[in-house]
Amino acid sequence: MIRAFVSSSCTSRGKTEEALKQSGVDYEVRDFFRSRLTVAELKSILVTAGFSARDVLSTRSRVY
Repeated sequence: MIRAFVSSSCTSRGKTEEALKQSGVDYEVRDFFRSRLTVAELKSILVTAGFSARDVLSTRSRVY
């Protein structure tokens, strides 16, 4: 199962969902602005992916 964490306002969201549909793999999409990640979920994702928090910061966003 592939889990895609997306923002509904992101232009790449539709492309991501379309690519997953066409691939035929099992997947779920979660809008992280509507369904916030818990601290435990975020830590688990970072550890599994081998990333640090700094690695996944969106430096192009206005909030940054």
